[in-house]
Amino acid sequence: MRLAFLYLLLATVVLAIDLPHPTEVPLGLSFDGRVLWLGDARTRELHGYDTQEKRWLPVQMIQTPRLRGFTFLHPVLIGVIPGYIIKINPVIADIVERHPMRINDPVSVAVNKNLLYVYDRETGRLFRYTLPGFAETGSVQLPALEFRGMTWRNDFLWMVAKDGKAYKIQPDTGEVISFLPLPPNSYSITFIDGLLHAANPEGIREVNFISTENYTASDRQTWEAEVDIAFSSLWSETQKKDNPARSVSFSALRMDERVRIINPVIGHSRLRRGEAGFSIDWNDNGSETITLLFRSESWSTIYLFHKANMEQYFQKNEIPDSVLHFTNRRTLRETWSKELAVPLKTWEKERTNSHPVYAVARVQSLGLEKEAQVYFLRELGIPARTAVFLDLRQKSTLELLQFYVPPVGWITVTPEYKLLSPKEFPVSSQYLELYVPESVTGRPAPNNAEGAIIPIRQAVRVQSMRVNEVRGE
Repeated sequence: MRLAFLYLLLATVVLAIDLPHPTEVPLGLSFDGRVLWLGDARTRELHGYDTQEKRWLPVQMIQTPRLRGFTFLHPVLIGVIPGYIIKINPVIADIVERHPMRINDPVSVAVNKNLLYVYDRETGRLFRYTLPGFAETGSVQLPALEFRGMTWRNDFLWMVAKDGKAYKIQPDTGEVISFLPLPPNSYSITFIDGLLHAANPEGIREVNFISTENYTASDRQTWEAEVDIAFSSLWSETQKKDNPARSVSFSALRMDERVRIINPVIGHSRLRRGEAGFSIDWNDNGSETITLLFRSESWSTIYLFHKANMEQYFQKNEIPDSVLHFTNRRTLRETWSKELAVPLKTWEKERTNSHPVYAVARVQSLGLEKEAQVYFLRELGIPARTAVFLDLRQKSTLELLQFYVPPVGWITVTPEYKLLSPKEFPVSSQYLELYVPESVTGRPAPNNAEGAIIPIRQAVRVQSMRVNEVRGE
């Protein structure tokens, strides 16, 4: 995943297109290595943009009134019309070959090295044809979405749907692997030097995104934040007298492929960088507030648990030692064992050995408070915890449920999660994980006058924050 992320970041230095260019129904966006081709289904015009000379070629009239889509396959454009696959000479836009097919309502077409793919709107199926020869080799049923255009990239089809999203499709099964939002009213897409571009009636736009085997991410945001973190001294007077060196430590600002933290600075404390983020050490020496300053780049993500990675969970369900702590129920309120006895028994009866995403959907449907959700999942052997997030747009904090799924890792359940889509977990770019309360440690362990240990998570809270969204980068 990390290599894919670095590749896409580096890809921003190569060719990117952002062209205002009005068309009525833009179809067949495709790139031949130099010329970017775009058709208009309503006006029958074929437009070509020379990316080296940075100019539009003379407009040609497509010699058929029924063209639904096309793609480039050297040296011609391969298009589809009702009942036929056609070859188009892009220089003069005339049809040079016709090959019959049994699709009456083709909408879009894409090619890889060996196959041609055609989407049939009438049946909702994706048909495969050989190259060369255009012999039909089979078809698969696609999800019930109204697709418009499509393109091929790295063993997957990317298909534009009328709902405003691009869907990454496994071509052999028709299964959705992931998806991401597109500019409004997009009709067709293509990749140019690794960068995704979409065409709508206003023009052609680059679409920034990250794609890994587990999710896609888009809508990159850059923020500058100043966060005041307040601490409460929880040690008794006796402990203060016996232990003058008292401290609180916790991990903060976790980084992954979705989040990058730049130049963090902290006052009156110690900030150390680790493999996945930073750690903060606060010494109980009279200063009750520290100020954390940082710049972040974050992406909106949608973790979609498709068939392949759900199968991986059952094949290799190994929990790392560093995560085992989050299966411990004894750190939570004992009363949950009685209060959740009935829903847990019902779950075990209905869904024994189900994938964790369905258990998460169940606790969400029960309307449980966060600690009860954590207890429910841990009772099932699923690592779970809560994490404090900064809502950078609202300038506030919220505590969100997280659960661990091998081999994917920690997944966050945000307010955008919907029970109607139990396998989809969206995380907005405005959410930034600050710390996990259960991981906060104190030295020595604080206790009250009677000697009972006080939960150290009560020592840390976000007092205020100032955030600026950086635009135009």
